[in-house]
Formats: sequence, structure tokens, C-alpha cells
Amino acid sequence: MRTSTLCIQALSLSSLASAFYIWKPCVDGSCAHKATAAQARDNLDAREKIVTLDLVQRAHNSPRASKGRKRPTSPRVGFEKRDSNQYEIMEATTPSYSYTEGIDQDGTDLSYFVAVEVGSKKTSMYMLVDTGAGSTWLMGSTCTTDACELHNTFSASESDTFSEKSDGFNISYGSGSVTGSSVEDTLDVGGISIEMVFGLANYTSSDFESFPFDGILGLSLNAGSTDSFTEKLGESSAISNKIFSVFLARANSGTNNGELTLGGINRERYTGDIAYTSIASKTSGDWSIPLDGVSLDGGDLGVSGRIGYIDTGTSYVFGPPDDVKKLHAMIDGAESSDGSQWTVPCDTDRDLAFGFGGKSWSLDKSDWISEEHDGKCYSYIMGVEVVKGGWLLGDAFIKNVYSVFDITNRRIGFAKAKQTTSTSGSTSTSPTSGSSTVTPTASATGNSGSKNGYSASASSSSVSTATAEAQQSEATAATGTAVVSESAASGGLLPHNRLFALAMCLALAVLGM
Repeated sequence: MRTSTLCIQALSLSSLASAFYIWKPCVDGSCAHKATAAQARDNLDAREKIVTLDLVQRAHNSPRASKGRKRPTSPRVGFEKRDSNQYEIMEATTPSYSYTEGIDQDGTDLSYFVAVEVGSKKTSMYMLVDTGAGSTWLMGSTCTTDACELHNTFSASESDTFSEKSDGFNISYGSGSVTGSSVEDTLDVGGISIEMVFGLANYTSSDFESFPFDGILGLSLNAGSTDSFTEKLGESSAISNKIFSVFLARANSGTNNGELTLGGINRERYTGDIAYTSIASKTSGDWSIPLDGVSLDGGDLGVSGRIGYIDTGTSYVFGPPDDVKKLHAMIDGAESSDGSQWTVPCDTDRDLAFGFGGKSWSLDKSDWISEEHDGKCYSYIMGVEVVKGGWLLGDAFIKNVYSVFDITNRRIGFAKAKQTTSTSGSTSTSPTSGSSTVTPTASATGNSGSKNGYSASASSSSVSTATAEAQQSEATAATGTAVVSESAASGGLLPHNRLFALAMCLALAVLGM
């Protein structure tokens, strides 16, 4: 057998032990000639990068109109380009609820980001929504790399509240780095203004050329090289319920109604009850919860003792190779030459589900099986142990659930997402009686004056329902999370920083000859 190659797009920033990856299989062979053999390493942090997107450079730090004026309020299909920024964006419809920001995406379900207003003059910047990252940073106007030239940047002149700190800012990635200064200013997300220290990059490696976002909004429980946005949100008086909720829309739905809600939940985005699971104690700094199991058409994989890392910054799903092999062994015609990337028959119509807190959550076929390319379909369940003994569950999973991240009680809640459409129909639903209303439960004052939050749960049990949510008392802020260097090693498996390598090819040696 010959060595097979995969074109991948990898995107990573750190959380305690996890890394997130955006993998795009090179199914048409167009980038095979650019792949080189990766070094034989367990942590997959050495790869050759190639840029696979056609980008048109724009003027450095060019002006743009406020995203709020551009985004449509009615359903539409297609993409927008922000002023002279040449990245195509599938913008979200304007949310109708308080403290909620629409989640835009790149039109391929590979990356999800929000428009954040920075500083006193409300400069709009795209920031990746990343529940696996501890650090928050933006590209600065003094950065002159090609990556920065293609993006919007932020400068001290754009804010009267800007303050530069004495500490430098430095994150090393597997194929590049981000360096700059630590600064303090306000980040306004969904109408809530958070004053915090974040990184302002004066250098970014070329890996960042391939995606639209101008920085990272770190939503992990842990702080990284900067203040923790999540911790600051928990301390904010703007919200009573110290939670945030995520709904990711599929590009094929036609209408992007994805949203990030701070301080509450939107009942229009899910059906049934929200079931909560406390995060794993041994990884309390991560949004990670015990995994009950993995099943295919109800047949249990026999996986036990695993932890599931819920990471909005990762496109697909990654698991230990042996676990992933067991999964694909249950699919007639599934094949792999290396144990990491699998092909499956294109007519595969199996119910893949992950169990948490006594409930099972199914994935839509379109989220884990690619479209056909030269008679092949690729599985987006990757046999790569990004986190030792754990499963990294990215957007392929998260698109199927409405996710609630409870800062105070350190737990995650899931309910079945109410997606607009689905290619296979397994997650397409119609509004049910009583599910389309949002009940205000707490008064809060933020940047835009008095606003209402939404019902949210604060029960301390491992699993609860919407009934318990209605009876919950006001949550208190979660404080005291550890500050950890992004460059520290984690468990000997991966660098503490999540390996960032965008739009590149990874050559994997075939295990058998």
C-alpha cells in the first residue's frame, strides 16, 4: 500500500488538555501534490501548511460599515462580503432577543464567529466563538503580516478607553505563532460590555490567512494568556444567570439563525427539555463532561470511561483511534488506510449518537458524512486522539443540540436543536406548543440600558429538565478559575496551547504495507 494523504484545515487554540481542529479532507486530490510527510509525533503538531482558499488582498485596516446595518432580518440564501474584506461570510439574521449576538459562519460549517464591538468607538471585529480557548485576542493595526493585511485590525486610536499593559502577549502554535501586547479595553457582545485584558497581535503567522475571523473569543472556563471572558461574564452585573447558550445553524439550511445568548436561553431554538451534566472534575477548567457512550442504530460501541470535550472551535469529531475503528466496523463498506480518516458508502443512513447524563443525542447524517466526491463519501468522525482518552466533539455534534454552558454550576445542558432544514431530515422539527416563547425571568442593565434575560437553570443536579429551570434561584458568579500559561505542556500529549495550523496538508503513513 502507498502512503495516503489528507488535505486538512486545522484550527487550534488551547484549553487545558484539548485542541480543536477544523479538518477538510482533500477529497478531489487537488492538494495532494503539496502534501509532505508529517513528522512521526503523537501530538500532531508538525505539519506542512498550504493555503487552499483564493483570497484577494485588501487595503490594510480598511474601514467598514457596522455589521448591524448590513445584516438582513428576513430569511435569505447566500453570502455577504464586508466592505473590502474579501472573505465571504454567511451572516446571521439579526436576533430579536436581548443579550444575543448572531453567529456568522464561513458558509461551509467550518468556522463560527460573532461580530464584537471593541472599545469606546465600537469598532466591529469578527471573533471566533471558541469554548475550548482560554485566551482572547485580536489582530492589531501595527501588524503588517499578510494575514493581518487580509483582516480587520484594531488600534489604540479607535478607543478612548484603550490601555496598554506592561505584559507581552505570546501564543505559540504548531505551525506558527501570535505575538503582541496585552491591552485592556471593552468587548461588547450582544449588548453586554465586558472590560478585560486581551491580546493585541502585532504578528500573526500565515496560518490565519485562510479564515475570516479577526481574532479569538475564548469561552473556556480557564484563563489562558489573557483574562478569561467567561470569568468576566460571570462577574458581570449585567446578567443574573451566569450562563451562555449556543445555537449553530447549518449552511445548507438557507437561513443562518445561529446565535450566542449571554445570561439565558432562547426557547425558540430547541424542543423538549434541557438535560444537564456536571463537568468532569478532573478537567474542571474545560467544558468537558463524562461520556456515557457512543452508539450506532442503538448498538453500543462499548466505550467507557471517556470524557467528551464540547468545543465550538472544532469543526468535526475526534476520538481515540480504537474507538473510531469500532464505530466504522459497524458500517458495512467503511474503509480506512491509516485509521484516522474513513470513507463510508454514500448511502449510509445510520443513527450515530453520543450519550450524556442518561440521554442520547443523535447527529444528522449531513453533519458526519460528506457529500459524494468521485464515488466516495468521507466520515467526519476522525480517529485522532487529540485529548488522551477523550472525545473532542466539535460543530458536527453541536449543530444537533442547543447548548447551555452554566458558569456557576460548572455543567453543560443539551436539548434537541430546532434546525430550519436538514438534508436527511433527522433533526428537522416543527415548532411545538409552548416552545416558541421566551419568558423573561430577570431584569438586567447593560450597555443598552435595562433589558430582560431569559429562563435558565441553576440546579446543582447532574441532570435536570426545563421544569427545574423554572424553579431556579438567581445564580452567583463563578470566580477563582486558574490562570494557566498557554505555552505549558499538558499531560505529555499535546502542548497546552491548541495547535494552530490552518489550511494545510497532513500526510499520514499507512499502518499496513
